Amino acid sequence: MYRLYEFSCVNQHTTEELINPDVKEISCSVCGELSKRLISPSRFKFNIHNDRWAKQHEKAAQLN
Repeated sequence: MYRLYEFSCVNQHTTEELINPDVKEISCSVCGELSKRLISPSRFKFNIHNDRWAKQHEKAAQLN
């Protein structure tokens, strides 16, 4: 299963590649230097309803 990963080389070129998760380094598509895989931030959004649920249960736990 291929995944989208971000890579950066020593010349600060940043590229994205759809590759196998086992691959940690690739050749830079701009300059040909070795590019290492970057750790990118997760893309997720907190659900407002889940936050409300957590606050309600926290208050209930404090009352007991």
